[in-house]
Amino acid sequence: MYNLFLILLFPFLLFGDVDSDFDGVEDSVDRCLQTPFDKTVDRYGCPEDERYFGRVNLELLYTHLLEDQEERGSFYLDYNYNNFLLSLSSAYAQDYTYQDSVLVGYRVDFSNSTVKVYGGVEENELLLSGSYEYLWKNYIGIVSLSYYDEVDPYMSYMFGLGIGFEKLNIYLYYMSSGSTTNFSDEYKSIESVVSYTIGRDFYLKSGINYSLVDQRLYDIYLAIGVSFE
Repeated sequence: MYNLFLILLFPFLLFGDVDSDFDGVEDSVDRCLQTPFDKTVDRYGCPEDERYFGRVNLELLYTHLLEDQEERGSFYLDYNYNNFLLSLSSAYAQDYTYQDSVLVGYRVDFSNSTVKVYGGVEENELLLSGSYEYLWKNYIGIVSLSYYDEVDPYMSYMFGLGIGFEKLNIYLYYMSSGSTTNFSDEYKSIESVVSYTIGRDFYLKSGINYSLVDQRLYDIYLAIGVSFE
């Protein structure tokens, strides 16, 4: 019970109503975060007289498995061009094996919400995923659903809540997954994440994962990320 209390207190990644380059477009939807103040921008916050080549985000992550006292490394690479998305990753899975994935997607932005849909492969198996993000002031809510077409197809879903304080963002979410033939919540966890932005393009992130199946702290991780255009 103490561990569960700790995970809930290890604070509540997220976006607020912040416009760091003062171009009239909030950072949560701004695709050009370093636009000079004298430039006229489009609805995505990019200069209208310059060619936009997209935005890349690279995240390197170190995970420590508490029970096994082992370390794992992962990377995530995301590319966003207008509404089109490309995601590459190599990360360890729940069975302690590495899973490589390649996904392509499309993003639709509304006034204060975003819908993303992805399709691709993970270890040569079909993966379909979708998410919905809703922004209100400096709060965010996220819902995502993924389908993995493996030998035994399974699904996972996640509900998340977050809050932003200028450069500090705090996020808490619940995730569950199981077989599509007999969905039984084979994996359930609560995870809290804290991220801190350094400048406009770098961030540090730390998270802790509590397994609801085994009632124990599962892992803790540290990550560094960089974005550039």
